Amino acid sequence: RLPAPADPAAALAADVEVGVADVTPFRVPPADFYRVDTALVVPQVDPGSWSLRIGGMVRDPIEIGYDDLLAMPLVERDLTLTCVSNEVGGPYVGNAVWLGVRLTDLLERARVDRGADQLFSTSVDGFTASTPLAALDGRDAIVAVAMNGEPLPAEHGFPARMVIPGLYGFVSATKWL
Repeated sequence: RLPAPADPAAALAADVEVGVADVTPFRVPPADFYRVDTALVVPQVDPGSWSLRIGGMVRDPIEIGYDDLLAMPLVERDLTLTCVSNEVGGPYVGNAVWLGVRLTDLLERARVDRGADQLFSTSVDGFTASTPLAALDGRDAIVAVAMNGEPLPAEHGFPARMVIPGLYGFVSATKWL
């Protein structure tokens, strides 16, 4: 069960959908949302044993379980993701309303050292990404736990994934975080 967001997404305008064939809808259902990753087999992660660890160049390393993450203030945002491989008009773009914890809240809790300039994230399947900390410039970067009002599907990173708008996935969208 998902908690209500402390900061919900704004309501959508009634005319947000253009109703034009082959135009990506404003909110793409998870089953239709494009999937690009390096996993040959979709990881099946037990949320009861999963944890998020933040260490490295921080003053206060932290480890947070799934229930602890859900207990934090959650934000809900309509965000668009697109793959670097997407051609104009291509299928590798999608919009969803994402629910999660602000990445900056987690990093502030860990107290990132001033000399740090990259966020190195690792997936349970070994994928890694290096995100410039400068990209956390006020945009709604989150550790997402839900997509369109439902827990993340396994194919999209359950139990948690990074979603950083404005950056391609190879530097920002680590699934199965």
